[in-house]
Amino acid sequence: MEPGVELLALRAFQLTSLKLDEALQHNFDAHVTSILDSLENPYLLRVRKDILTAFKGLIHLGSLLAFNATYGQRVVGLQYQTGKNGISKLRKSIHMIGTIILPWLWMRIYDRSLEEDWNTSNVSWKQSASAWLHHAEKAGKVLEFGNHLLFLMFGRYLSLMDRVCGLVLITTPEKEKKLQSSNSLNFLSRELLWNGLFEMATFLLPLLDFRFIIGRMIKKINSLRGVSENTDSSGTQNPNCAICGRNPWSAHLGKCGHLFCYYCAASQCQQGSLQCPICFADLVLNDLVRVSS
Repeated sequence: MEPGVELLALRAFQLTSLKLDEALQHNFDAHVTSILDSLENPYLLRVRKDILTAFKGLIHLGSLLAFNATYGQRVVGLQYQTGKNGISKLRKSIHMIGTIILPWLWMRIYDRSLEEDWNTSNVSWKQSASAWLHHAEKAGKVLEFGNHLLFLMFGRYLSLMDRVCGLVLITTPEKEKKLQSSNSLNFLSRELLWNGLFEMATFLLPLLDFRFIIGRMIKKINSLRGVSENTDSSGTQNPNCAICGRNPWSAHLGKCGHLFCYYCAASQCQQGSLQCPICFADLVLNDLVRVSS
C-alpha cells in the first residue's frame, strides 16, 4: 500500500466486526440481566430493557468518541475514516441515535401496541398507528436488505446508519502491517460473503408470500386447462370442506365457489379475512354464504 493511502476495510473484516459486537452485547446483557434478577426488584425487572439499552448506548458512544470505532471493529483492526478534521461529535451522536435510541423507541412503542392490542382497538388512532407500525416494519426490512446488497457489491457502509452518517470503515495502519497472506484473506472474504448472502436470503424469504405466488400459478394453469376453480382434479364438483377435506359441518360457500366448515373458516381467519387453500382466493369471513343441507 502506498504511503498516505487509506485501505478500505475488507468485507470479511467488517462482517466479523459486526458479529463480535453482537457477541459482546449478548454477553454483557446476560451479565446485567443476571444481576437484575438476583436483586429481585420488580421495578428494575420492569425497566430491564431500558437499562440494557442505556448501557449499550454508553458503550457505543464511548467507543466511538475514544477510538472512532466500536469494540468489535477495534478487535479486527478497523476504524471509521476520520478525514482531516476527524469525525464530528454531531455525526457520532446521530450515529448513536440511529443505532441505539431509535430501535429502543421502536421497541417500546411496539410492546405498548401489543399490550393494549391496538390492532383490534375501537380507538381509531390506535388502529391507524398499528397499521403504520406494520408498514414501517416492512419498509425498514426492505431498506436494510437494499443496504446489505449495496454493501456486498461495493464494500462500503455495513449498516444503514453508517450510510446516513457517511462513515466508511478502513483498515488501521497497525492491522495493515500484520496482513501477510492475501490468499488466506481472499478465502476468508469469500466464506464470509457467502455467509452474508445466505443470511440475506433467509432475511428476504419471509417477505415473500409463497402461497399467493403458488396460488396465482395454479389459477393460471387451471385457466389454460379450462378447469373451473370450484372443481377437483377430475373436473367434478368438490363437495368437501376446502380446509379439512371432510363433509362440511355448517357448510358455507365462498365467492370462489369452494365449500368450508364454518369452524374451519373461522379458525383460519386473520383480521376478518382468510385465503382459500385450493384456489388461494382472498375471502372475507362475513361474506361466506350459509348453504342449507
